[in-house]
Amino acid sequence: MNAKAVFKPHLSKALCVAAIAVMAGNALAETWVQTGVDRFTGSAASAKGQGLVWTGSSWIFSSSNGLERTDAAFNRVQNVNPAIPAELFNPSAAAPKGLNHIGDLDVAGNTLYIALDSSTADQPGGGKYNTPVIALYDATTLTYTGQSYALTAPGGVQDIASWVAVDAAAGLGYGMAYDNATQLSVYNLADWSFKEYVPLSHNLDQVQGGKLFGDWMYMSSDGAEKEIYRTNVKTGAVEDLFSINLGAPQEIEGLSFAQDASGNVTLNVLNREAVDGVSGVALYHFSIAAVPEPATFVLMLTGFALVGGAARRSRSRARQA
Repeated sequence: MNAKAVFKPHLSKALCVAAIAVMAGNALAETWVQTGVDRFTGSAASAKGQGLVWTGSSWIFSSSNGLERTDAAFNRVQNVNPAIPAELFNPSAAAPKGLNHIGDLDVAGNTLYIALDSSTADQPGGGKYNTPVIALYDATTLTYTGQSYALTAPGGVQDIASWVAVDAAAGLGYGMAYDNATQLSVYNLADWSFKEYVPLSHNLDQVQGGKLFGDWMYMSSDGAEKEIYRTNVKTGAVEDLFSINLGAPQEIEGLSFAQDASGNVTLNVLNREAVDGVSGVALYHFSIAAVPEPATFVLMLTGFALVGGAARRSRSRARQA
């Protein structure tokens, strides 16, 4: 099978949307295009199966119980496995079942913020992933700092630590429920105490990765459509950007932005998949498409209007004949 991602542009009927945007004076919605993909198999894949973050000079990946640092070309520099220390892995007051699963992660300065939870059921047939904890790690050594915080959102915490994102400048951390989330959870970064909910304009299901970029939280979903979204963290407005739907067994995982020395920004999404019968992990790379200036859109719309008018007149003369 030749895997091909299906990228659904956010702009539907682009000219109409552009016209509305120009007339309303609003910024145009984003369109992302795939610029590449890297695939990993064997031990390289097993170390990258959950989340990722770009530090500015290296990648840090997470697996279920491991952390890996690579250079920009994905050559391994560090590997820590197991990465969950005994005081977190074993049952404790913060996590009565213990913590055995790392999700997506984020970085600020020299601190890694790591989403932890447990795949252990409360009892036979009971709930899983319902003891979310945010653990702080040293971004240089990839080791636990001794600081961790159990999340206690008032509306329930089912798998709210499948990913974590931080805004260090604003002193905020973010998470979200896993199944059909209706709101974004906001925490105080200093102690991960609950701050507020931001209601979403529509539900998001099975989000497994999130990173903040400007006023928007970009999120990767393993729901039915394998969709990539962005949500305005101030208004809760959700926009569908594109999907990575291979039509084959896959699992969308974490995502991260990266910026090179020239200032070019890419959005990078992890996907566990099988290509040509080989199972592994793929990292898809996207860049935002350039859009014409509003004045250019006006000229385009004027041109299309003239062409459309001429076509209507031609059809009218044909009917009269």
